[in-house]
Amino acid sequence: MSNPARRLSPPPGGQFAWLTRGGARLRTAAFPVAGAARGTVALLTGRNEFIEKYYETVADLQDRGFDVHLMDWRGQGLSDRPLADRMKGHVGDFMDYIDDLAAFVAAIPARGPLILMGHSMGGHIIARALAERPGLRSLAAGAVVLSAMMAIDTG
Repeated sequence: MSNPARRLSPPPGGQFAWLTRGGARLRTAAFPVAGAARGTVALLTGRNEFIEKYYETVADLQDRGFDVHLMDWRGQGLSDRPLADRMKGHVGDFMDYIDDLAAFVAAIPARGPLILMGHSMGGHIIARALAERPGLRSLAAGAVVLSAMMAIDTG
């Protein structure tokens, strides 16, 4: 059974920071485990999601010995939003997401194997980046994509 406090409270040891890329400030968070880590998970959110929505998942991964790093995509969460209406997410070119992911992964001080984990849009961006960027593929020991946003029929 889910624990509401675990879903709503930041896991221990969390630190928020900013990563600047392509003129945009991207909000990041790091949640290291105390002591040695089994590995590091870069946890990428879905469309219209934000770091705080994943607190319970972060805590579950920490329980298993993993450091966890997250990022609010540009146009989402507290990262820079290019439109005057902050309620609208926007990206000029989808490649910006791929480039943001590469910069984010390069900035992670991984302890142990690096695993990329993404939900929905985050899963799509991971799958596409791994297919298109051999350099990124060489940094990751593995990837988990959940409900990846793929092959959407827009009618």
